[in-house]
Amino acid sequence: MLLRHWNLYDSIKYSNYIGPKLGIWKNHKNNQNIIREFIMSLQIPLVEAEKDYPFMDGKNKEKLNNNLINAAREFKLDDMIFESFERLID
Repeated sequence: MLLRHWNLYDSIKYSNYIGPKLGIWKNHKNNQNIIREFIMSLQIPLVEAEKDYPFMDGKNKEKLNNNLINAAREFKLDDMIFESFERLID
């Protein structure tokens, strides 16, 4: 949801789920390092993660989708991906 308006880096930083789980909001000295580690686990260059999501390279968007589950497991973010619904307009 946050990717519609922000870049990947800020979406991770300000996420109501990821921020507290990774301790980003408590540990101000290391919050950039934690975010960078998470982005590296997604195999996305930091330069790309700082671009607005619509302007990210398509290959990196694909990497995000493919690597998100593994990164979530690695950082113990078990509830990051869940089934939901999608609205279709005819």
